[in-house]
Amino acid sequence: MAVVAGGSLFLSDGPARAEEPDPFASKCVSVINVPVKLREPLLDIGDFSKVRRRAIDRAAEQAVEEVLGMEIASSREVKTALNNEIADSHYKEEMAGESGGLVRPAIVNLDVVEESGARFLALEAKVSVCVPRKPVQQITGAPEAFFDSATGEPKVWYWRDTTGELEFFDNEGFHPRNGEPLKPVTPDVVRDWRAQQAARTAAEEARRASEQAAEKERAAAEEEKRHAEEQRHQLAGRCDEFAANPLDSQRPSGVAGTDYGALKLNADQAIEACRAALAANPQEGRYAYQLARALQAGGGNLDEAIQYLKEAIRLHHIAAYDNLGYALSQKGQARAARSFFQQGADAGDPSSLYSMAQILEPKGKPTESYPQQIQPALALYRRAAQKGHPDAEQRIGELNQLVDYLQTKQQQDRETQQMILGTFANTFGGIMGRVGR
Repeated sequence: MAVVAGGSLFLSDGPARAEEPDPFASKCVSVINVPVKLREPLLDIGDFSKVRRRAIDRAAEQAVEEVLGMEIASSREVKTALNNEIADSHYKEEMAGESGGLVRPAIVNLDVVEESGARFLALEAKVSVCVPRKPVQQITGAPEAFFDSATGEPKVWYWRDTTGELEFFDNEGFHPRNGEPLKPVTPDVVRDWRAQQAARTAAEEARRASEQAAEKERAAAEEEKRHAEEQRHQLAGRCDEFAANPLDSQRPSGVAGTDYGALKLNADQAIEACRAALAANPQEGRYAYQLARALQAGGGNLDEAIQYLKEAIRLHHIAAYDNLGYALSQKGQARAARSFFQQGADAGDPSSLYSMAQILEPKGKPTESYPQQIQPALALYRRAAQKGHPDAEQRIGELNQLVDYLQTKQQQDRETQQMILGTFANTFGGIMGRVGR
């Protein structure tokens, strides 16, 4: 190695590899000891420390240049690491056995010499240069080769966790997360890993098969649910088609309804459709009501119809109040019937309003007070008519005509009576005028 000393060029003893254990061993592929001799001008003895520092820096730089010129240190990673080490002055200690980085200068001899009237600091040092290991990288997936095909030496290092799982790395060194030393693979380690991979593959295949089976079950369940929903819609549509009440304020907007006369003609079909619809939708009060309405129209079991009407009321379907009142009146339970008519009227059901108005109409021959007596019934008829009840509108017209007739007749009767009284008064006056005194 070429070294400048006192302005002259001479060769050092050359680099020599350390054979004894070295403090660098844990982080170095190898440690190269480079002997260096050099002289640094010392113009002022007061600058000794500063010149000494500069001499050590020069020794380190020369040693690094020596190592970088060797084949063993020719990789880009090593050059970058060593150059950064020199630039950052990581070597802070100068005594053998101590190190602050990748370069460790150790002073062998240090003298102040004078030649030809000039003063120099003569430094003899041994500089240990660490050829750093390449940082280990974890291997993802399967390594390309575990062993060198020519020498049989391991090309992969491993670490095993407490569960037996293996992690592979591309270089000798330490685990980047926990600092534990990595070990070279062995045939037994490779067999263990392959067994783990086989078990993992089998588990993955089982998981996928389970997921596929679960997906098929889910799809089948969804299809069954969809089919059942379609059936429920079909059944509901048939029940609505045959038995919905046009005056039911809770019927769906797209359902026109069937009047009672048409329902009687198709009562059997309506009963079948509504039984199926209610079975598929047991919490839908409309179907319980329409089934009862079909039973009533078909002359079926009245007690069964009453049972479904009560169920419809429990499910808050207000049209059932009127039908239940009518069914109870058929059984002679007038007081109970009136109670349900009133509840339906209070809830705003047009049919119940109409039925309650009929109950409130004065009975018997109309008297002079009839126009006043009919007002409560008329009020209910008007509410029913506002909700679309056609018979209520008609009855309002009939009652208004009757009231007009009675009021006109009463006026005519009063005028006739006054005329009779006037005639009688005139006649009586004439008679009295002819009486002698």
